[in-house]
Amino acid sequence: MSDFQNQENESSSLEDNTLKFEKYKFNIELLKWFIGSVALVIITFIIDNGFKERTAGVQEMEAYDKYVEIILKADNIEDRWKLAQYFSTVTPTERLRERWIAYKDSISKDYKIFKALKEKEFELQQKDSLKEIRVSSTIIQLNAVQNQLAPFEKKLISSKDALENTSGNKK
Repeated sequence: MSDFQNQENESSSLEDNTLKFEKYKFNIELLKWFIGSVALVIITFIIDNGFKERTAGVQEMEAYDKYVEIILKADNIEDRWKLAQYFSTVTPTERLRERWIAYKDSISKDYKIFKALKEKEFELQQKDSLKEIRVSSTIIQLNAVQNQLAPFEKKLISSKDALENTSGNKK
């Protein structure tokens, strides 16, 4: 009888081992499916997002370069300040918007001086047209104010420099 029990135990042990092996194979197949389906989809999604962010960053920098050219070609500080104010409001990305705000802040002092000098120039021109008695002193004051205004009213780069920069960029 003990031989029969041993055979039965061996048979049930063999069935248990076979069952364990089948469970192990099932778990391996499930892991393969998970790696093939879920993990690859997640990795593809992450890589695709990285490419989209990089493309958006490149487009952002190209737009920024275009706007820098506009600022450089602006006729005077008032135009540059207005452009900076506009772009600091409407720029879609936070990083570029912060840079436009910083630029606007950096030229604000000069812009305030420019506005004050423009007001003084206007007052002197009004005074000049109303009172011809003090013409010579008013003209002297007006010339002094216009000399102070000159640096604020010129472009950051001359047309000649702009042409050299564009031809240098194409090479």
